[in-house]
Amino acid sequence: MIVFDNAPTRFIAGEPVQLAYEERPGSRPTLLCVHGNSSHRGLWRMLLADLAEFHAIAYDTRGHGDSDWIEPPRYNTPDYAADVARVVTALNLRDYVLLAHSAGGLAALSYIATAAQPPRALVFFDAEACVPRWQVDYFRERAAAQGRVYVSPEQVARGFQKIYPTTPFNRLLQFVASGMRQVEGGWQQKLDPATFATWEPGDLRPILHQIACPTLVVRGGDSPVMSPAGLDELVAGLPHARSLTISGTSHLLLLEASVEIAWTIRGFLAESVANK
Repeated sequence: MIVFDNAPTRFIAGEPVQLAYEERPGSRPTLLCVHGNSSHRGLWRMLLADLAEFHAIAYDTRGHGDSDWIEPPRYNTPDYAADVARVVTALNLRDYVLLAHSAGGLAALSYIATAAQPPRALVFFDAEACVPRWQVDYFRERAAAQGRVYVSPEQVARGFQKIYPTTPFNRLLQFVASGMRQVEGGWQQKLDPATFATWEPGDLRPILHQIACPTLVVRGGDSPVMSPAGLDELVAGLPHARSLTISGTSHLLLLEASVEIAWTIRGFLAESVANK
């Protein structure tokens, strides 16, 4: 099931970029969803289908999906954090929880540390507070390929599955296809190659003590992105954090274990947010 299948794409206008988002009605707190690099708002659809009772907003970060690209490139953690603040302000969010994956989690931490209207809680998925250099280099080396034209979304999904073999192909294809557009000669990802070429995530460890909200950190058990040591370091640095590792899942655990994650989030919010 696709939560936002028929939802219109809406936009937050203004400087420095226009941001695209989708919204679904439901009960509070609002789930505000922030994806990571090489992704788009479609990443959240499977999970949000299993959290259908909640009001939810998923947006494309700058340079991704239907949001604007920016020139000269500004695609680092403080830039993405500024966009979180714009969404919160533009949509007048008060009673909300941040769900953030990968580089989106780093943006969430950076935002929360100084937020005028912080979230009631944070659910952080699969990234280390200090991203290993090899991961940054991985993106840099693949920047030139991001503008290529493909025969079909299936071609891209097959490539993704070589990296994420535990992700069911139909879910992977659904995610990939919703982040592509038809162009002359085939299909192209809705992604600015500069998001790969210029990304410097930074070291978020010095600000972890400033994250006052309850935090749930979720790691894919087979993820190459977040190591067990990186998980321990992040949880130790956060004042009010707990963790969950889901065995047999990858960095794309949102597409692989949505039912288990939704169940865990419900319990976490019932304990940490409800009636408080």
